[in-house]
Amino acid sequence: MNIEEYVDEIEFSLGAPVVEIEIKPYINRYVQRAFRELKRYINTTSLMTIAYTGNAINLTGKNVYSVLYVMRSQPTYGTFMQDADVFTMASSYYNMNNIEDYTNRMTILQQRNTISTDLDFIWEFETRTLYISTNPPFPPALTIQYVKDYQDVSEITDQYWIDLILRLATAYSKQALGRIRGKYQLNGSQYSLDGETLINEANQEIVDIRTYLQTNHDNIYVID
Repeated sequence: MNIEEYVDEIEFSLGAPVVEIEIKPYINRYVQRAFRELKRYINTTSLMTIAYTGNAINLTGKNVYSVLYVMRSQPTYGTFMQDADVFTMASSYYNMNNIEDYTNRMTILQQRNTISTDLDFIWEFETRTLYISTNPPFPPALTIQYVKDYQDVSEITDQYWIDLILRLATAYSKQALGRIRGKYQLNGSQYSLDGETLINEANQEIVDIRTYLQTNHDNIYVID
């Protein structure tokens, strides 16, 4: 949903078009406020494959908030025939004179990778740099599992989080609307405004949403 769709839903929830909504021009700001608060809890992961360019990979512009896992995107070596071609090209470099030398070297590399820190990584958010410990043979590309650094509410596509943003933004809008309608008391009038009721409902809804997020920390965790 884009921000206009959120605003339309909130206006309808508050009684539009039957009731005049005094804060109509500002509802988009309450959507943004709800988005900023809730995006800290969103742990939906994405995958991205990037070219391996060394042990320090700059991800500026990729909207990465945190990195969870790094893997080789494809095997460095393939079938036996492909390995034999590699052996032919590498024999002079590694001083290997026969296929037994090549297979022994592959066994050693496999054992070294098993006990080494291959693909251990450190993510530095400030510089958007991913530091990786990579053992030879070096991969042509890496696949990264990460949590996005969401920049706009329209990037949220999970219906679960869309509903929570909508609920929290509606509560913020209701809270503001209640303060406006409760600013003056209409003494002697045949009707009264619902400002106090709106504020009480909004405050309880905000508390309920925040409590829900905190008590479900096994499935939802803050990532900053």
